[in-house]
Amino acid sequence: MNPRLIHERSVVFKRIEAVFHVSEDELLDNTRGSADIAWARQVAYYALRQGHWSLGEIGVALNRDHTSVHHGIGRVERRVRVSQADARDVSGVSRPISASFDAERTALGEIEVAAIKIHEAMRDAIAVLRGLEAEAHTLRLTIEGDVQTRGAA
Repeated sequence: MNPRLIHERSVVFKRIEAVFHVSEDELLDNTRGSADIAWARQVAYYALRQGHWSLGEIGVALNRDHTSVHHGIGRVERRVRVSQADARDVSGVSRPISASFDAERTALGEIEVAAIKIHEAMRDAIAVLRGLEAEAHTLRLTIEGDVQTRGAA
């Protein structure tokens, strides 16, 4: 898993633990666990999906099949429509995470643009250096030719 996904998963797990008191080990456990653990895991699916993760990425991050992830997200969407308490809990996890992910992606985008500009500047500098190297080579040949001409005379 790439570093961005690892970081985002860690942020989600910390929010899940704060809101639902379910540990990372419980979220990643291969068994379903209690109903509370299953619900917390489904909210984690939902929060990661709000962060624009694919179902497959979420499945890999939580040791689940993408179909389980899809089902879990559907359950969260249904429950928040009928329960204000569930909606409040889900919002407590997903809203700060979504805002955090958006801010980090904006910063990463700015860093990527800066990296591209640096790469282009380096490429231009290398072209200038190669041109100077060619001029120095020509000048050296000219000087060597002048020295040989003077030596022959």
